[in-house]
Amino acid sequence: MQQIATNVLRTRPRFTIEEHMHSSRGIPIFICAIDDRVDRPEFDALRIQARKQGGWYSRPWKSIPGGFAFKNRAAAERFAEPAGPDDKEETDTAPEPVPSICTKLRGLADEMECEIEASLAERSTNTPMQRFYAALAWIHGNRLLRTQAALRALADAHIAKTVPTELADIARKSQVYDRLGTLFDRSSAGYYDVGFDTGAPQCDDPAARALWRLIGTEDSIDPSTELKQDGISTSADRASEYPVDVRECAG
Repeated sequence: MQQIATNVLRTRPRFTIEEHMHSSRGIPIFICAIDDRVDRPEFDALRIQARKQGGWYSRPWKSIPGGFAFKNRAAAERFAEPAGPDDKEETDTAPEPVPSICTKLRGLADEMECEIEASLAERSTNTPMQRFYAALAWIHGNRLLRTQAALRALADAHIAKTVPTELADIARKSQVYDRLGTLFDRSSAGYYDVGFDTGAPQCDDPAARALWRLIGTEDSIDPSTELKQDGISTSADRASEYPVDVRECAG
């Protein structure tokens, strides 16, 4: 991510709102950085609140601070508003312990940030082969984004005790990643063309369907949009590193 401007707005002593640009997604984001140190239970409660309001937690990266990110300033300001009487009453109540599986899933999601940034970083596209591997990296990065969103959503579901039965045994990143690929059509693709992304799930088992439903309200980025800007047709995991056979999905 690259910082384009930093507009600081103190809505209460607890947060500072900063505007930054997400370089790989090309969208402005507004980060509510925590001014005061908070304990883990309170942090978990803030993360859940942010997700309910359309935000997510963003780890520190280069000159950008860690905090709760939103896609517009109004949403960030609503999140950072001073607590009202009802909120104060809730904070006086001891929160329930966070399940260990929830902490593990969130940790897995947070650890993906560097890999996602590397996959979505700008690459040379001067030759057909370079464009091909740039397209593969972009496809992989967007699949990682879906995986990260699903891990966080699943962690929240564990806290809310709303985990779908099909996902009760999910505890590894690979169990999610393997189920969140999309099918590619290479019927009219050239040798160095990754093909056309149909958007259809690559894996069709009960757990895969439950994961897609879990991230159904997430703001997904269509990989074809940015790849076409560089003259790259999006799609198929053509190379052996990214097989497209539906049989690869976890059983």
